[in-house]
Amino acid sequence: MTHAVIITGAQSHYESVMAEYEYIKEKYAGKGLKFTIVEQGVLKNQKRHYDAVKIKLSDGAVKTIFFDITESYDKFVIYPQ
Repeated sequence: MTHAVIITGAQSHYESVMAEYEYIKEKYAGKGLKFTIVEQGVLKNQKRHYDAVKIKLSDGAVKTIFFDITESYDKFVIYPQ
């Protein structure tokens, strides 16, 4: 996780996840590759929180990308009904 992409400026956990997906889209779809999210989970390492997103690319490669979500972890927005 030493090479985790740090997510900053997200006002909620939802915004953090959307930023993760946008990062993946720009990094891989920009190279002409399609991807499928295989698995996603939250990890904790001391005082840091990470999202681990495992993807499968259209060329068959499988990659796990780590995102440092410490800044937005536990920030949930409750919308009025």
